[in-house]
Amino acid sequence: MPASAGPRFVPGPALFIVGRERAKLSYFWRHAYRVPRSGPYLGCATNPDTGKPIILDDRRLTVEEFGKTKISELVEARDGKACRALHSALWQADPDKIHRMAPVEFIGRYMDEWFDYAICDEIHQLAGDTAQGNALGTLASCAGRIVGLTGTLLGGYADDVYNTLFRLEAGKMKGAGYEFGTAGCGAFNQDYGVLETITRIAPDENACSKAKTTTTVRRKPGASPLLFGEFLMQLCAFVFLEDISSELPPYEETLVSVPMDGPLMAAYKSLEHCVQPQDRTSIHTKCLNHKRSGRNWRKAGESRCSRSTPTSTTSLDGWNGFFPEKESARQCCVPVWTLPSAKLGMPVR
Repeated sequence: MPASAGPRFVPGPALFIVGRERAKLSYFWRHAYRVPRSGPYLGCATNPDTGKPIILDDRRLTVEEFGKTKISELVEARDGKACRALHSALWQADPDKIHRMAPVEFIGRYMDEWFDYAICDEIHQLAGDTAQGNALGTLASCAGRIVGLTGTLLGGYADDVYNTLFRLEAGKMKGAGYEFGTAGCGAFNQDYGVLETITRIAPDENACSKAKTTTTVRRKPGASPLLFGEFLMQLCAFVFLEDISSELPPYEETLVSVPMDGPLMAAYKSLEHCVQPQDRTSIHTKCLNHKRSGRNWRKAGESRCSRSTPTSTTSLDGWNGFFPEKESARQCCVPVWTLPSAKLGMPVR
């Protein structure tokens, strides 16, 4: 934040932190048009700025055609006389819902060059042609310096950085001959990406013409080294963990067990009581079906056991709540858990 803001508002360095979701959220909107109750335009949707029917694509717009998309009209004449072109928005803020303005929109309108630095984390998530991506462009134009952080600069394709480069260095992209949009992105992908051209020729020719030829162009993963040399080398600093590990503070993980409170413990016991009979029935059914089939059950860490030659390596003494009848459980096939018995709290034979 610059010192020109004055000590009255900012006596010292200040940080403003906002999530990308909240930064883009603005007011709710609704359509803005009028329907005259009398006169030559009775029952028609009219423009509040001109009082005349709304003309889009050389046809009159009806009330039923106002959907979920914002509609605007370019007014170039009034009362039959030419005038300066006027962009007339046929939508407005909804006063019946929450009153707010998007923080990024406020910054773009009233806080130009007010911030010294703007730091954008996970900048690769702001690469799309979305409200979040437009917020990145607004911050880049209003802040003195902008720092973008990401661990995934490219998602596999060269055009993944196209919108980001245009928002951070629009002048350089324009100088290279690119335009913001789909056409410019396609040209950028041809220059720095990998494209695959597939040509299909019909096996048989027509009676009086040549065989049909179909050509399809698809983008493939990969990027040209020229992309790094011409755009990323002057713009990016690639930092690895080994470069900063010596300056990082010590890190230690400590597991602290927190006992459940009364209501949560009661709900946990109730769920355990409801689930155990179902699990017990499922295990007995599986074991009986396997016993009838006579196959050797030694898959997925499970072992076959019987009354005379038990092969289970874990005692069932600690499973009284799960197997009330331990002897009947030993007569069928029981799973052998791969976790150490010390973690399960059960002895090992």
